[in-house]
This record gives sequence, C-alpha cells and structure tokens, in this order.
Amino acid sequence: MAKDTTPEKKVALTLKNYHLTYLFDTNPSATQGNWLNTPLHNKQARARNRFLKIISERNQELEDNRMELLKQYCKKDKEGEPVMKKTDNGLQEYDFVEEEHEKFQKEYGEMQIEDFVIDILPSNKEDIMIVRDILDDLKKPLELRESFVYEEVMTAFEKI
Repeated sequence: MAKDTTPEKKVALTLKNYHLTYLFDTNPSATQGNWLNTPLHNKQARARNRFLKIISERNQELEDNRMELLKQYCKKDKEGEPVMKKTDNGLQEYDFVEEEHEKFQKEYGEMQIEDFVIDILPSNKEDIMIVRDILDDLKKPLELRESFVYEEVMTAFEKI
C-alpha cells in the first residue's frame, strides 16, 4: 500500500483585528467586549492566558499603528505629539483638521477589518478549543452590535 503523501491541510483561526478588543480590552473602562475577562479556574484560566498572550502581541502592534496614524493626521504640539481637545460633554479626544480626520478614519477602519490569522498547531490547539468553549458558555448579556460581533467570532472558531 502506498504511503499518503498529501500535504497536511493547514488549519487556522481567522479573526478580524476589531474582534480582538471584544475578546479582551485592556481599557479598564471598556463597556463592551472583554468577553475573556472573566473569573476562570485552573486549566481554563491557563488556556485563556496563553491565548491572550497571542492576541496581545497583535493588539500592541495595532495600537502602535494607531498612534502612528494619529501622529500623521492630528494637530500636533511643539514636540510633534498629537493634541487632545475637550468635547462639549467634557471628554478628551484627538484634535483633527476635518479632512485629516476623514483620512485617519479611512486608514484606521481598513486596518481594523484586516484578517488576524492564528495557525492552529499541536502546541496551541487545546488552548484555542478551551477558549472557544469559554466563549460558547459566555454568560454576559450582549447589546445588539456586540451580538453581531460575537456571532462573527464564534463562526470563526467553528471553522477550525
């Protein structure tokens, strides 16, 4: 009998960059998402933490890219750093010239919808399956928009 030489099919989890903040947002005042910021025991906690390590590298890369875009398109202070302004309701936001804000929004939006592909390897498969189960058992009520993102994320996990 001939040995099967068919290359092994690569399996991957394909998320969008904007899914990452729903999975885990480092902003302590985040009101949506943070689905993985939940108390877990032992094996689940360890698997979640290893998964977060994978996505945190990408989150940092995205944040660095966002800051570069802000430096490119915002009004700047004397040191070349983006300027903040107070809104009518007292919040702080970056200060843009209108046309530059539109350019920032376009580029930032394109970056957010790019794919983030995590190769499923023997070394991470169990962790990713545990994270899928954690998300599948999510007890947090979801707002409408958040529920659409949750559906996208769960569909991505089901494809692996």
